[in-house]
Amino acid sequence: MVKASPYSYIAFAATDEESKIAYMTGIEESDLTDEEKENLQAELQDIRDRYPDGFKVEDNEPLEVVAGIMEQRFIESEESKRDDLDKSMSNEDQVASFNPFSPAAFFCVFCLFQFKYNCYLFRLESDSKI
Repeated sequence: MVKASPYSYIAFAATDEESKIAYMTGIEESDLTDEEKENLQAELQDIRDRYPDGFKVEDNEPLEVVAGIMEQRFIESEESKRDDLDKSMSNEDQVASFNPFSPAAFFCVFCLFQFKYNCYLFRLESDSKI
C-alpha cells in the first residue's frame, strides 16, 4: 500500500529525525488553527510510528495536507529569493554596466575575430578543392 500512495515520500521522510523536524516546523508555521496543527502533528507522528508496515489508505488524507503545506512553503521561499534578487539587481550601485575595455569584452571580441578568421580559412580551403 505504501508504494501506491502518492505521499509515501512524506511518510518515509518522516522517519528521519531531520525531516521530521522540517515537517513539524512546516505544520507549526502554517496558517492552520492551533487545534488543526496539533491534530496534524499527532497524525503525522502516528503515521511515522507505524510506517511502513502499518500504513493505511486513510493516512493519505493528513499526508496530503502536509504536502500542501510544504509546497506552499517552497513557493513562498522561492518568491522571497526572487524578490531579494530583484531588489539587489535594481540597486544601481550593484548593477554592472558594460565596459568595452574590460578583459571580458576584449576576450569576446577576440573569440569573435578568431571564429570569423577560421571561417574565412575554411572557405578558402573549400574553394581551392573545387
